[in-house]
Amino acid sequence: MARSRTYRKSLLSWTVAVGCLAIVLLVTSCNDTDDNPQYRDASVTNLVTYVGQDGGAVFDYISIDDAPPVRLYTDANIDTDVSYGQRYLMTYYPVNGDDSESGFVTPLRLAPVTTLGVSEKDISMFPDWDKYGVYLMAAWRTGTYLNIRCKLPVSDSPRLLALVTSEEDDGVLYLVHQAPDDATFDRTYYISFDMAGYLSEHPSLGAVEVHINNTNLKEDVITFPISK
Repeated sequence: MARSRTYRKSLLSWTVAVGCLAIVLLVTSCNDTDDNPQYRDASVTNLVTYVGQDGGAVFDYISIDDAPPVRLYTDANIDTDVSYGQRYLMTYYPVNGDDSESGFVTPLRLAPVTTLGVSEKDISMFPDWDKYGVYLMAAWRTGTYLNIRCKLPVSDSPRLLALVTSEEDDGVLYLVHQAPDDATFDRTYYISFDMAGYLSEHPSLGAVEVHINNTNLKEDVITFPISK
């Protein structure tokens, strides 16, 4: 069944530079001055979503799929021009040692993650969409976000990286990557694609099928079930 030709714009430009993608990988850390020493060695690193300000930046965390959101209050200062829905990789001590509990947390590390929407372009515009591979290390859904951890060649030139729809097949998406010629060594990146607009236009979908030229895992089609 052909999908509607009415789309919402992506949250950010679907052509991104490597410099905008890079983040520092975070590791578990400890703090000898923590008020709760029984938890000080149990920091966690999670992808969280910026949802506003309340004396400091406020984030929502969804562990996987459609788990209930956890509201995390912080004293972190975030630029006022940061948009609602921007994703961050945050290391923190969870409330009472339980990352499914809402409350106040102190970020140990906080790094923005490239956050994109679903592109308005159709896959027919990219006949060689799978020419450049993506070294996929992990892919998972949290709410309306499709998250990937991957390795991409480093370059100072802009690259094309987009989650592209198929006009012929509802629920079928393609991860399109076009690397610049001056790309060199690989670097690890986290990227989040917000599918909220796409899913709202296709409310009957039971799953989203993502096609990818995966140069790591032996899996070129990944299916993500969608709860009704």
